Amino acid sequence: QAAVVRRALHNQVQELKGNIRVFCRVRPPSKDGREERVDGGGGRDGDKPLLSLATRGEMAGRRVCVAPPGGTKAFEFDFDRVFGADASQRDVFEEISHLVQSALDGYKVCVFTYGQTGSGKTYTMLGDGEDDERERDDHSRLDGEPLDGEEGETNPSRGLIPRSIEQIFAARDAAAAAAAEDRGATPPSLEVTASMIEIYNEDIIDLLGPKSSSSSGSTTKHDVKHDASGKTTVTGLR
Repeated sequence: QAAVVRRALHNQVQELKGNIRVFCRVRPPSKDGREERVDGGGGRDGDKPLLSLATRGEMAGRRVCVAPPGGTKAFEFDFDRVFGADASQRDVFEEISHLVQSALDGYKVCVFTYGQTGSGKTYTMLGDGEDDERERDDHSRLDGEPLDGEEGETNPSRGLIPRSIEQIFAARDAAAAAAAEDRGATPPSLEVTASMIEIYNEDIIDLLGPKSSSSSGSTTKHDVKHDASGKTTVTGLR
């Protein structure tokens, strides 16, 4: 009964926040040696920051102000949440983790990133992969010692996708542990399946399928189907 109440309250809160939310994440300056300053050079006289985030008032953490060089007017853009250049992967996932819980509760959830090339979409979703390389080379990682970075995390750069998967399996293990403590309770049955597709030029490509199926010359055709219950599936996936 407590789980039912928690589920209902949690998803009521998510609906109040909005079924469609738009977040903005500011990419920090690149590390390739190019100078990228945003604290000056904006406005007609170049004395205003090119990009600034609201830190006070009701729009704090939700508004971005852009002052084009040589321009006489600054432009304000409002979002449900703005993450500054110093925001960590954990900071971003804290917002997304509530939606992962909603998915575990049976709700449909979609999270995607949008932006120009080099804006940080892949990093946000997956991470940079550098810590994965270090994990293979650093055997001390096997002892659970965290790397430099976020306290308690052995791989702080991992993105939304690996963190979401971790949360799903952590929920599975927690449910099984709770059932084990409650003698006589039926252990929960949880099946986890995954698919990964790419939509390119309106063609659906199965990235986990045979090599031939993920090539541009594949003859395998995948269609999106909706059944009477509202379930959406893609045909022919591995």
